[in-house]
Amino acid sequence: MKTSQISATFFGATDTGRVRTNNEDNFIACELWGGSHLLLAAIDGIGGYEGGEVAARIARDVIIEETTSHPGVDCLELLKHAVTKANNAIVEHKKADPDRSRMGCVISSAIIAPDKMRVYMVHVGDSRLYQYTASDGLKKLSHDHSLVGYREEIGMLTEEQAMHHPQRNIIERSLGDELHNPDDPNFLDAGIFPIFEPTQYLFCSDGLSDMLYSAEIASVLATDADARTEVTRLIDMANDAGGKDNITAVIAKVSMPIVNTTRPAGASDDITVFGRPLPPADNSDDMIAPDTASPKAVQNQQPSPAKSAPKKKLTLKQLNAFIVTVAASFIIGGTVGYFIGHYSGRADAEAEFLEAKSIPADSVITEGNQPADTIADPQMVGEQVADSLNRLQASRIMNDTVATDAHAAPAAEAARNAVNNKNNP
Repeated sequence: MKTSQISATFFGATDTGRVRTNNEDNFIACELWGGSHLLLAAIDGIGGYEGGEVAARIARDVIIEETTSHPGVDCLELLKHAVTKANNAIVEHKKADPDRSRMGCVISSAIIAPDKMRVYMVHVGDSRLYQYTASDGLKKLSHDHSLVGYREEIGMLTEEQAMHHPQRNIIERSLGDELHNPDDPNFLDAGIFPIFEPTQYLFCSDGLSDMLYSAEIASVLATDADARTEVTRLIDMANDAGGKDNITAVIAKVSMPIVNTTRPAGASDDITVFGRPLPPADNSDDMIAPDTASPKAVQNQQPSPAKSAPKKKLTLKQLNAFIVTVAASFIIGGTVGYFIGHYSGRADAEAEFLEAKSIPADSVITEGNQPADTIADPQMVGEQVADSLNRLQASRIMNDTVATDAHAAPAAEAARNAVNNKNNP
């Protein structure tokens, strides 16, 4: 397909593998609405001979029918609706056929809109959607709905441990468990991702991701061969590694002119994610894989791409700085509170003294219109009262001056003498 200067090619395939005798996987790889969009998915059936392949086929048929029948609507909401309708169709089929009561499937699906440079993803289970770019390498966009996958994502298990964990295939969500609405909690993960540059998207079942390391997958996508060649190569590699499960791979390659590969400031790889968080992981010891060498031999294995950096822990230096800051805040706050209370209390005491002596308010001389060494006029309040008030003022001046500057004691003494001379001519 081609839209303006942006084009997209795609290819999908599925293989039974080297161990299974039937293929429960399925996939979607088709154009929508006159070729303006792509509909892609990797679907992995659950239930073995009790109908995993039937569930995967139901999901495929319902999703294609729903999406092709409603052009021009919101892509994400349409895909959520289509996947939910597929889920409910599987549930109803199980009710009508008790022999297939255990059937279900997991899915990673997306509508790609090259003209809008957006990918709309809906995901349930442990199939995967990867993104590959020359600038960022391989990145997993979906999140596994399994305890082992969850632990791998948060760094509790290495990729090696997770790939060979005995409980790797125990999943927490799938299509066909019960009737749902699109926005039910703990059901669908949905997200919108931007396309900034030429990008490849890989949809695969765990028959591929459990057989190949991330570095091996990236090495194939890095060749930038056509989609058919890359899909065929990945399936062959998974079979060469053991082919223990059905293997499905779908690749879409979105191309565009490279004018400026610098992303807009603040741009995020993940514009919007609507998925609910996983329930708390089981912390029992049997969920930790033994740290032993894998029986799988990897020829010339490349180092796995670095995981995204975890959140920074609080360092000792940061902790000390925090404690000092808190302590300083308490000291400063206490000091300010002391002086406010000190001067407020002194002012109240002086006011009570004047009131007790029935001294008129206009007899008190403020510092704004009289030298600071006196506050009361002896002719108006009497020499005894004036002497008491003025001595109090002199004492305050001396204390304040000494507290402010230890070298100002002579000035405080001069103020006291001035008051004595004024009150005792």
